[in-house]
Amino acid sequence: MTSFRVLGPVEAWKDERRLMLGGPQQVKLLAFLLLNANRALSADVVVDAVWGAKRDGAAQRLQMGVSRLRKALAALDDQDGSRLRTVSGGYSLSVAPHELDAQLFGDRVREGRRVLEEGEPSRPGSTRTCSSAATLT
Repeated sequence: MTSFRVLGPVEAWKDERRLMLGGPQQVKLLAFLLLNANRALSADVVVDAVWGAKRDGAAQRLQMGVSRLRKALAALDDQDGSRLRTVSGGYSLSVAPHELDAQLFGDRVREGRRVLEEGEPSRPGSTRTCSSAATLT
């Protein structure tokens, strides 16, 4: 099972094994891509988010960073190839909703609110929904 964590330290997991992501820039690049998962991001947008005003050699740094990140995430690739894809003018990271802790947290909070709004907080499983959201933080 694959999981990505952004609530706390940024991590990528394959089953029970935490993947080695590399240095701080690699982790920052992954964090930005995870927060924008399944969206095509232009190279300029990624450079601005990860390297900011340090534009000298930014295109090369981005290409190198993406290459290293692809290697770090290779264990997560599926039959369709790399999760980190080059798209027109940029990049996209494919992540299923159940793989990202922030998405799971949001889903569980919404479910907990729905249960409360419907006046069913004692409904079986409602406490478990709220508790499971809290364990993700």
